[in-house]
Amino acid sequence: MPRPSRTWTAAGAALAAWSGAVLALLFRPWIVHHLFLLGLVLIGSVLVAAIGATAMLVLLLVRRYGSPLAVAMVPVVVAAAMLCFAVDWNVAFARFWFTTHRAEFVAAAELAESGGLGTPGGWDYYGVELPPGLRSISVTGRMAPTALESSRQLDGSVLLVPAYLGFRDGGGGFAHGRGVGREPVHVFGDSSRRAVELGDGWWWVD
Repeated sequence: MPRPSRTWTAAGAALAAWSGAVLALLFRPWIVHHLFLLGLVLIGSVLVAAIGATAMLVLLLVRRYGSPLAVAMVPVVVAAAMLCFAVDWNVAFARFWFTTHRAEFVAAAELAESGGLGTPGGWDYYGVELPPGLRSISVTGRMAPTALESSRQLDGSVLLVPAYLGFRDGGGGFAHGRGVGREPVHVFGDSSRRAVELGDGWWWVD
C-alpha cells in the first residue's frame, strides 16, 4: 500500500490541529474550570500547534507548487486566525450546550420550580445536587440559588446552572428566572456583565 505524501500528511495534521483548537476554544469554560491556569496553557498550546501545522503545510505546498500558492494561502491563514479571535466562544459554547441539552434544562427548571429539589432559599451556596440524569448540564453537577443584583439576598428567585467558576469568586453559566436580561445577576460573589437569551426562560450570564 503506497504511503501518503508528506503534503497530504501535513494537510491532515493541520486539519486535526485546527479541529482540536476549535474544540478547545468552544469548551474553554469547562477546561479552565477543571484545570485552572493549566487549562489556559493547554488551550494556548493547541493554538500554537495549529498555527505551526499550518505553517508546515504552507512550506510544503510552496516547495511543490511554487510561490504563487503561498501568496494565495496567506489570506486564508490570516482569516482563520482572525476568526478564532473574533468569535465569542463563551456564547458559542452556551448556544451549543443549551441546544444539545435543551430538554434537560427545561426539566431542571420544572423540577426546581415544582419543589422537587427543596426550597431554593434553603439550598447550599453552591447549590443543590441535580438528579443523575440532569447533572451533565452543570459543570458542578449542581443548580445554585441566586438573584438579581437589586436583591439583597440569594433567595433562589433566579436559578443558576454553573458552566465555570472564577478563581476566587464569580463565574458564568445558565440562569433562569424573571428579570434576567433586564439587570445583572449575582454569580458567586460577582455580578454578571451580560445576558444572552437562549430560550425557554434560560439565559447565558457571565
